[in-house]
Amino acid sequence: KGAQGRTALHRALGVGNLPCVEELLSNNADPGIDDGMKRTALHWAVAGKSMECLSILFEDGNKGMEMINKQSKSEMTALHFAVSQSLSEMATYLIKKGADITLKDEDSKTAFKIAKDMKIHKSIEFPKGAK
Repeated sequence: KGAQGRTALHRALGVGNLPCVEELLSNNADPGIDDGMKRTALHWAVAGKSMECLSILFEDGNKGMEMINKQSKSEMTALHFAVSQSLSEMATYLIKKGADITLKDEDSKTAFKIAKDMKIHKSIEFPKGAK
């Protein structure tokens, strides 16, 4: 671990470096480790804006489903983070994978509320009745 508890995998995900991510995972890098701010590998994959890096975390043994609803210190899930960065495709992907849309961040906002405030909620496939 380096600065703020980030691993080499977090750093590779954060810049969307798929070959490096694949190499690290094939050499048993643990995607289940959180950084010092309780951000998961999913948070870092969203930060790197790479759908390939995000989706690889849902492959066998890479713990995507274990991390999908984990909240950072600011209580943001990877879905909250994707929405706040206007990454509609990633947000929709996370919802389809089973992200809990009822979870609230430290400001008591759901991902849908953030999306609605940013006027991007129609570009994300939220389930009917999302609040």
